[in-house]
Amino acid sequence: MRIDRVSLAVAGACLLAAVAPQGGAQAATMDEVVARLNSLEKENATLRDRVKRLEAPKAAKLQSAPAAAPQSVAAPEQAYASAVYKAPMYPAAFNWTGCYVGGQGGAGIINDSYTGRNGFGGLIGGQAGCNYQIERFVIGVEGEWWWSGISNENKVPGFTTTTKNNWDADISLRLGLTLADRILSYAKAGAVWGGFNYSTSPAGATTEGSATLAGLLIGGGVEYAFTDHWTGRVEYTSDFMRGNVNVFGGTTQSATKQVVKVGVNYLFH
Repeated sequence: MRIDRVSLAVAGACLLAAVAPQGGAQAATMDEVVARLNSLEKENATLRDRVKRLEAPKAAKLQSAPAAAPQSVAAPEQAYASAVYKAPMYPAAFNWTGCYVGGQGGAGIINDSYTGRNGFGGLIGGQAGCNYQIERFVIGVEGEWWWSGISNENKVPGFTTTTKNNWDADISLRLGLTLADRILSYAKAGAVWGGFNYSTSPAGATTEGSATLAGLLIGGGVEYAFTDHWTGRVEYTSDFMRGNVNVFGGTTQSATKQVVKVGVNYLFH
């Protein structure tokens, strides 16, 4: 609400017209007009003061009200960087670390110095060991023992020589590489011992002897994990053994074996 001098001028003009006498009467004097204008000016000042008092509480409320914090719109790059994403869940890779026990069976070919020929037979036994995996590499130690039915015989006119391999045992170091999540290829090397019986039957008389030959085992295989605990493997080894035999006053004999085994293990993680 505002009353200014233009309004006063208009009001003054209206006042002059009002105070002018009707029918040719003498016009109002200038002093009367000025006095009336001063009166209007005072009334206008009074009205302005009342308007200020009415508007003052509203202005105070506006000044005391907290200003709303401006909301900034993050750039697309910032929004992308601050977003939290969850990686997809994949099954954990199989780990070969742990100890295991298992069983095995197979067959082998033997060539020994006592008969000078090649023989054949089966075997069955067990194994135990421990693995430790470092990234894709697996190192471990293993021990095996099995009953052997591998034998060799040489018949010539007048006598027969026979070699029987009754048992074998070894301890070896394994070094493996994971070809895939559950497939392990490994090489092994270690020491092997074998129990042997020897006999010769010339002209109805039999000479017998026994010995434990010792030597070197080398080979390798592939192992597959069917579950988190059960694994199966196929393995090939060559055994080179040598020792003294108490036949004919004591002789030194040797034997070379090529063995293929299939086994199953239970792995303790």
